[in-house]
Amino acid sequence: MKKLLKHTDLIVTLLLAGMAVVALTSPYVDPAKNWLYAFFALVFPWLYGANFLLFVYWLLRLLFKRKNRRLSILFPLVILVWGWLTPARVYRYNFFAQAAPNQPIVRVMSYNTHGLPGVRGQKNKLAKDFQQFLATNNPDILLCQETSRTVAKYLADSLHYFHTVNSSKVSIGSAIISRYSIVKYDMQRFYKSGNSYTWADIKIKNDTIRFFSLHLQSNAISLETQKLSEDSDLKKPKTWSRIRRIFALYRMTAKQRTAQATEVKQLAQKSPYPVVFCGDFNDPALSNTYHILSENKIDSFTERGKGTGTTYPGMSLNLRIDYILVPNSFKILNHKVLHVPFSDHYPIMTDITWF
Repeated sequence: MKKLLKHTDLIVTLLLAGMAVVALTSPYVDPAKNWLYAFFALVFPWLYGANFLLFVYWLLRLLFKRKNRRLSILFPLVILVWGWLTPARVYRYNFFAQAAPNQPIVRVMSYNTHGLPGVRGQKNKLAKDFQQFLATNNPDILLCQETSRTVAKYLADSLHYFHTVNSSKVSIGSAIISRYSIVKYDMQRFYKSGNSYTWADIKIKNDTIRFFSLHLQSNAISLETQKLSEDSDLKKPKTWSRIRRIFALYRMTAKQRTAQATEVKQLAQKSPYPVVFCGDFNDPALSNTYHILSENKIDSFTERGKGTGTTYPGMSLNLRIDYILVPNSFKILNHKVLHVPFSDHYPIMTDITWF
């Protein structure tokens, strides 16, 4: 026991580095085979921060001439470098770009509206602020999730655009609102899920592009997590019951998202036009879901984003789970996260062009 205590710092270093390795390899592991990889991908920002602190600890030991176990600094260093090179990098600072003369520029916004509570049909300050938000940012194509038929129409009327509609008047689904003509579209619910996707072929000048508005399987753990944070007494059986339920829900939904991402990708491969994926993936950038959908795509945030890119601030993890992914042949000019209070998600916006 004394020997173990003597090497506590090394044991902690190996443990946290090992968990980070699991997270960093999670894009290549189907949650249906091992869902724990997906869980470690979710908490990777914390693991990255912990490895940074361990790197500082081992560096200070070296500076103060404590040479024993000096090679231990390599474990957190590898994690820091590896994590910095992945799409899940916790911080970015990119410069915006300019389009060449005569290139088409299209402003794309993806937004989980959460039904726009307190906005649609209201005449309060929040509703006026939302109208100002639309006028200021003026997206050419707005891809929405958690949007009812009436909300989609409200957005289209506000912008004076074309729009797709949900198949049901009462259901919450996804929609696409466009300045440009919508040639064809379809909306489908995922198998045994309340979540959905909508795609639309949009004609922009001489080109046609297929846009997907995706809302992949929700984690359904927010309520349980909130209850746990309010009462986390580990001596109570109810606390452990909630913890087990959170893990069970995350395991189930992680598997569903991978299957849904595969379904969408297979459909996209049949498209005669270039495909853009936008929406709420409900998964971090280290997930198998993201890996499937981002293949041969450019992520607007990793290309031109600044800061942490957080799009869902509702949990202490501050997650980036909303994405705009465009073909490799396209060019991303900028990426913005718009910190507005109209939903539980932040909208993301980018200007794109192509040759």
